[in-house]
Amino acid sequence: MAATKIQWSGFRRGQGNASSWGKRRQEASDTTLMREQDAQVTALVRLAVTRFAGAPEDEQRYLELNFALDRAVERSLRYQDLVELFDEAAAAAPAADIWAWRLAAGLTANLRGDSPAAVRSLEQAWSVLQVVGHGSTAAASFLYSEISRAHYHDGHYQPGIAAATRGLQLARAANSPLAEAYAHLYSGIISIRQRDLAYASRHLVAGRVLFERMNQRQGRARVLDGLAYLELERGNYDAARAYLLESLGVKELLRDLRGQALTSLNLARLYTALADYPEALRCLARARDLTVRVGDERNATLIRIQLGELHLRHGRAVEAREELLVARAMARQRDDQRLEAFACFTLAEAERQCAGPEGAREAIACACEYFPGSDDAVMRERSLLRRALLEGELLTASAVRDPLERLRELEAGGALAEALFETASFLRERGETLSIPSLHAEALDVAEPVQAEQLAALMRTQAASVEGRAWVDAMLTVKRQKDRLEEAYGELRLAAQLRDALTQMIVHDLKNPLAAITPWLHMVRDADLTPQETGDYLQTAIDECDYLLRLIEDLNDVGKQQHAGMIELAHEPVSLPEMLAEVQRRLQTRAQENGMTILIDEPLEEEPMPPVPADRNKLRRVLENLVANAIKYGRPPEESPAQPEVRLAVTVETRADTGEPVSARVEVRDFGPGIPGAEAERVFEAYYQAEAGRKRKAGVGLGLAFSRMVIEAHGGAIWTAPNPAGGTIFAFRLPLVSE
Repeated sequence: MAATKIQWSGFRRGQGNASSWGKRRQEASDTTLMREQDAQVTALVRLAVTRFAGAPEDEQRYLELNFALDRAVERSLRYQDLVELFDEAAAAAPAADIWAWRLAAGLTANLRGDSPAAVRSLEQAWSVLQVVGHGSTAAASFLYSEISRAHYHDGHYQPGIAAATRGLQLARAANSPLAEAYAHLYSGIISIRQRDLAYASRHLVAGRVLFERMNQRQGRARVLDGLAYLELERGNYDAARAYLLESLGVKELLRDLRGQALTSLNLARLYTALADYPEALRCLARARDLTVRVGDERNATLIRIQLGELHLRHGRAVEAREELLVARAMARQRDDQRLEAFACFTLAEAERQCAGPEGAREAIACACEYFPGSDDAVMRERSLLRRALLEGELLTASAVRDPLERLRELEAGGALAEALFETASFLRERGETLSIPSLHAEALDVAEPVQAEQLAALMRTQAASVEGRAWVDAMLTVKRQKDRLEEAYGELRLAAQLRDALTQMIVHDLKNPLAAITPWLHMVRDADLTPQETGDYLQTAIDECDYLLRLIEDLNDVGKQQHAGMIELAHEPVSLPEMLAEVQRRLQTRAQENGMTILIDEPLEEEPMPPVPADRNKLRRVLENLVANAIKYGRPPEESPAQPEVRLAVTVETRADTGEPVSARVEVRDFGPGIPGAEAERVFEAYYQAEAGRKRKAGVGLGLAFSRMVIEAHGGAIWTAPNPAGGTIFAFRLPLVSE
């Protein structure tokens, strides 16, 4: 090492010497300590990846890997250093372990917010997982959940929900509650962005139950954030605040700095919606401090964007412009086009108020370059509208009218209200006041309750007369009354939908088995039959009557569950192989009428199948529903070489470490056209039909809803997955010990 040159002049003898040497020694000591800590963290990451590579079915090792990567990022290890580490390790690793290093690279990219790199690494990991035979493990499900997360952050919601659904299928197949919980989490938060709030609620609640059952506090806190996001979209601000404060408390106990920053950011959004400027600033300041500590560049950019939005809402356009310019530069440095577009969308308004139209038009052009190609339909229309307004388009021009109409079709609610109010503000500045009252009235009408109060306050300040302010108050009163009436009307409308669904079922689902029974009874009455033929025809009629009764019972049980929130079970030991044989006998005639046959695969296990504690009648109805669906929809296409058959199988699942039997798994396979990935979860919703059912106008979608209700009441899980040979697999799992 080269000698260090020390300047002595200007110091008193002894004092300058000691001070200089002490400072240099401290700096050297700090550098050495940081290098030692970095080496320790790197070793921790290597160990975590290696351990998970050796046990892709082990949920705990996945958590260890996440913990190690969190520590690596928080220790400020450079992202590029980690990427190089994973690339070098993957090149030197055995072929069977390469997937784990690619997965680690994808996880790290997601932590940094580099979504394209995350998707690339994770898809590489998936390719290797399939080759080495780990495609049905918990690792595969975690991988798909991370792909979903990357698509979500990149604004690609359709591939995101498809990946989350695939992760859910794989998690259930691998019997991994932790992987299932994470798949529910991402299904929920993406569904919020797609404005499918009821579907989002089901997934988030399911994820919360699983995380709580496993006592997995970090996952539970993330679900609480998702539930808060959901309530924010619904305008339920008190519920959102309760969820966020609970989440923040959990993350503080866990010392999860990154998580605390995200929750503080969400709290700032809440207080912004409530027009609590000081509290929103305080939350953003805390979030900024935490992101600096953990080196979270993506969320640091988000905080700058939100600060700009907050300042702009409160008339501080200069401060807003400064924050948004910094946010745009940060997003560009990271090549994050989505965050740059969000920054530019708000920057356009700040530039208009501060610097003039040229800067505003340049900023909105950037947003319009990105959003029209993304899945964020609301931001696409809002950016197009803002560009048209900045260019001076008239209200009657299609460039203004069309985005507003599409926002109405999206039922965008709060976003539509803001767009209408913004349009009115532009018209006011141009002196075109004729259409302002109607725009304000519609904005109040579609706004969330708290948002309506805030917009009304702004409208009062803009009103030029006492009459104008009185008009705003009157419109706000009408809005409040209308909200109350709409809530009551919503309940009546739901009741009417249920009534219509019941009518459809009576007309269609109950007519079919009755129509099938009548010819057999006429044959018995009028034809000269042998005793054997008479018995066969009567048995067919009895089977159709049983099917009719099952439909009525499904309806009755689903109705009870929807109103009372529970289902009664009468547990007894049930032999699943015997039940499969019984269902095969009862439905074989129906299958033959459709040119199909029902086969039962022989079990691979030599040991007898232990009985499951279950409600025999309800479980048999579940199996009959699944097999009847396979018969109805599972006939192979004409060009397919597959046989027209339905295959049933039951196996015992054991613990990986002890070999102890823990659950029974039943599969119903068909070889038909299959179910589109986006519908794989929705088919279990009451009154929902997959595309094939809608085309055939068959049934009203109660059988699978009933089946899920029964299986989950037993403490099990039910899911659908693509059949590798073509078609669909419906599977369910039941615990061998009653919960």
